[in-house]
Amino acid sequence: MINKCRETMKKFILLPIIVCTLLFMSNSASAADELYILTTRDGSVIVAREYRFTDEHIEYTTESGLPGFIKREEFVKIANMIGVPPGETEQEKVQVSRDERSRKIWLLAAAVLAVLLVYLSGKRRKNDRDATDIYHGRRQKEPISQGLLSFDYKGPLGCTARWTIEVRSAYEEEEVLFIEGVCTTSEKRKTFRADRVVGPVTDMSRDHHAPMEHFFADAKEKSGSS
Repeated sequence: MINKCRETMKKFILLPIIVCTLLFMSNSASAADELYILTTRDGSVIVAREYRFTDEHIEYTTESGLPGFIKREEFVKIANMIGVPPGETEQEKVQVSRDERSRKIWLLAAAVLAVLLVYLSGKRRKNDRDATDIYHGRRQKEPISQGLLSFDYKGPLGCTARWTIEVRSAYEEEEVLFIEGVCTTSEKRKTFRADRVVGPVTDMSRDHHAPMEHFFADAKEKSGSS
């Protein structure tokens, strides 16, 4: 049980880490690249992502990743800028690309979150079923008699009263037999413990007297014998 709790805590800790990582990736993807504007003597402009000086040239890599170079005597200055190169068309293209990347990463984060929530919900339902079937050891019981059962029952305060019930269901939990039935007098559904029944129980259909456990069998045993 402790190991299952630890595993569940790990999953809950892992979930925000994954989401935060995806959000960080989103912010990194949407951040503008550092670009350089190389100006030549004839007035032309080159937008470069990287550049370096050699003896006679300035070698550069364009924003699209293509290599190039210009002679030193043709070079005027290098202007550093953060963002996209000037021009409305280029700006619109880059903005659309960034928005698309951000949207895809947000969708991925939402999908991961949904899958983890569904997985954790399924694990919790399974653990609930396991807790009922294993830790409590509940076993369903089937009534052998189809008639009414009448018996004396000692309540929690020690008072004994006579009950006649129509059995609806029964189960055994921690070696104690529990019987659920409808009282013929009050017509209310009640639950009784077999270990609080005083004396023998009467099967009203055939006037048979026996301990409460005698009137119930395991569901598997009854189906196998029928």
